[in-house]
Amino acid sequence: EVDRLATHATLKKIQRTITTQPISVESGNLARTYVTDRVKDHFVRESERLKLEHVVLGDKGSSKGRLRHKSSLLGASNSSPKAVLSEGEQTAAGLAGFFTEVEFDATKSAVILDDPISSLDHERREKAARRIVEIANDRQVIVFTHDLMFLGEIVKASNELDVQLTERAIERNGARKPGR
Repeated sequence: EVDRLATHATLKKIQRTITTQPISVESGNLARTYVTDRVKDHFVRESERLKLEHVVLGDKGSSKGRLRHKSSLLGASNSSPKAVLSEGEQTAAGLAGFFTEVEFDATKSAVILDDPISSLDHERREKAARRIVEIANDRQVIVFTHDLMFLGEIVKASNELDVQLTERAIERNGARKPGR
């Protein structure tokens, strides 16, 4: 038992000297140097497409080598975007972040959006519809919406960009259950 405890103590001592923290820190620094600027730049372009100004990505630090970002206001020191932006502007910022993630997703997996334009004004809705159709140019995109005006914007953008569109409708039957 004495030998086992001694071995255990030695292993614990060695374990304390072996840490992955320096690797995680370096990974975060490399990502900050080589990736963050591209991501931030793309986020700003997505924000501008959605008529959202002065919103940028801020660095929230890294954890286990992965960077975390949070939207912030350009030139504001303490203001949270949530406290300043309208609900529609917050939705636009969320879409800009999502569109940025999609841009850097090399898997080209399907994208599913459930009523992505709630609380957006008509101009931002049109821009969001167009961006969704642009994304659908190289991956499958499924959009659930009850908003016929937004659907019209998607159809219009699909026609302009020559992207195939297939419409489906879900209607309730008399028993208030999904029907056809």
